[in-house]
Amino acid sequence: MERSVIWIRIGPSIIRHDSSNAIRTEDDLWNTTNEIQFYPCRWSYSIVNASTVHAFEGEEEKTSKTAVYQAIQKQEAIELQSDQFKEILESNLNWKYGFEQATLHRPKQSVTELKRKMQEEDPYTQAYQSTKSFPLERPKFMSEQKMNQAEKGTATHAIMQNLDYQFVSTIDEIKEQINQMVLKELITNEQAAVVNGADIYQFCQSRLGIIVQNATQKMREVPFSYGVYTDEIYKDWKEEKEIVLVQGIIDLLLIEGEEVILVDYKTDRTKSFTSAEALKTEAIKRYGIQLDLYSRAIEASMDKKVTSKFLYFFDGGHIIEL
Repeated sequence: MERSVIWIRIGPSIIRHDSSNAIRTEDDLWNTTNEIQFYPCRWSYSIVNASTVHAFEGEEEKTSKTAVYQAIQKQEAIELQSDQFKEILESNLNWKYGFEQATLHRPKQSVTELKRKMQEEDPYTQAYQSTKSFPLERPKFMSEQKMNQAEKGTATHAIMQNLDYQFVSTIDEIKEQINQMVLKELITNEQAAVVNGADIYQFCQSRLGIIVQNATQKMREVPFSYGVYTDEIYKDWKEEKEIVLVQGIIDLLLIEGEEVILVDYKTDRTKSFTSAEALKTEAIKRYGIQLDLYSRAIEASMDKKVTSKFLYFFDGGHIIEL
């Protein structure tokens, strides 16, 4: 670039000088005055093939690259001749991703994962998916074993999802409904066997069960997705706030006009708690955040007000209002 600029500035004068006869003809003088053509100075020219010039210019660079490649192959240190290259290399090697903390946390969380993250996981329940029309049978090696507590919880939720509240006035009616669910392949024989019909009946006859039966509109197993700021669920978050997508399934919503009652079933064992107050304290600690997220998701998506939140524990028939 620098050489081109110099030629543009002085080239027109040089080409018209008498010393330039070797690279132009007399017809190319362009009416040049004698003062310019015979100015008392002399120039000398050497005409060189362009390919030769490029070969000379690239030889040093080629030799340098070869030395670098050989050093890399031998895993030898390479001495940098330029401070500029040294700065670039150090900058590249010391580069750090500007949002490193975001790589340590999930951008999407289920409610169950969130409880586990906050060390408030319920070991006896799980995120329940809608019951399939054709439930898969347990593998044979598992069929010979008893269902664990989580599987019993899944079975209980499946029955509550399909329960017809018009026929819950007796235990026999509930047992008949469970048998019909098996025939319709809504649940398996094994699931029906591990759920105590008396526990379902106890719920239906409870204060909360009466509210459910009298509700104008019931929505069961309601999936939801809700955006929450990172610093709300990750206590160590220090970077700029981002949105985390929280997903879950709400067991039961009772809708009355613009108001909503939220019900969540639990199959935790409760016999270890010495009092109802102790159970309530633990339930709030374990499930308070979960139901709060449920409420916020409902109010944001339905534009309705959640007026009550209930937990129902089948073990003991405990009703806890949060």
